[in-house]
Amino acid sequence: MKEENKIKNKWRIKRIAMLPLVAICSVLLFKYFTDNKLTIVNNSSQKAQKVIVSICGKDIIFKNINPNEKQLKNFSIYGDSGINVNVTLEDKTELDHNFGYVTGGAGAYRNHIEIELTPDGKIKGKQN
Repeated sequence: MKEENKIKNKWRIKRIAMLPLVAICSVLLFKYFTDNKLTIVNNSSQKAQKVIVSICGKDIIFKNINPNEKQLKNFSIYGDSGINVNVTLEDKTELDHNFGYVTGGAGAYRNHIEIELTPDGKIKGKQN
């Protein structure tokens, strides 16, 4: 009987020890599946020195994106907002573009926005 209790206690201790690991994994999985992702794709012939994307009154800043390179950042949504993009290229050319719309509440998760700097010097935005 004592041996059986020792085995039960061992398993109980192992289960309790696993709880923090399970909690951390759950949080990371939740974050992975609910993050909003913003990708900048530079298909222009110049380095993008600075790209500022404004969403919900917050600026998301990317720097030094080489031609044929992409950068990704996560972002949060705090309400309803359009998407404003300002780009400064290597030769100091400035580009502006407004597009899309995000909403807070239940629609505030898993937004994927891609902004492309095109070969002809324009900004093209996609979202899903």
